[in-house]
Amino acid sequence: MLWTHFQEKFKLSIKGKTQVFKWMGIALRGFRCKLTNEYILPNANNLSSLKKPPLEYEGNRKEDWKSFVDKILSEDFQQLDLRVTEREIDRSEAWLLVHRRKNGTYTPEVQQVAERISELRSQVEHGTFQSQGPNDILGEALQKKPNGSRVQGLGQFITPSMYFNVLDPTELA
Repeated sequence: MLWTHFQEKFKLSIKGKTQVFKWMGIALRGFRCKLTNEYILPNANNLSSLKKPPLEYEGNRKEDWKSFVDKILSEDFQQLDLRVTEREIDRSEAWLLVHRRKNGTYTPEVQQVAERISELRSQVEHGTFQSQGPNDILGEALQKKPNGSRVQGLGQFITPSMYFNVLDPTELA
């Protein structure tokens, strides 16, 4: 039903269906994060202000808004949120987080890469391996030659120049 609506409005080919839904998922996740961080969490102690959706989103149904607020403020969600810390992680750690099962284990194929990542991390600590650019820990552990159009482990929209060629703030002055 949703796809039919999009095809009528935007004249889309069936070939683009997967990509369109992928982009929609990314946009929805961003929108939910925005609602959570800008409206729900700052007002978590003032539940009366969360009874209605924000004015700019008043088109949302009240029951949907209430359900969303209840989910974000639930004990389960708060426990998930406690496990997430705002710190920078490298590609290898992000790759491991994505490939970890819910019970904390890995498939046998991923386990081999996880062990290789662990070895390379200890080599970096001892100074016997230098993690740099596309030849970082993940690139070495996967033993893949870098693809010039994307960066493994960071999502489909991150290009090598975006990730590896970031200017040092001191160079901007």
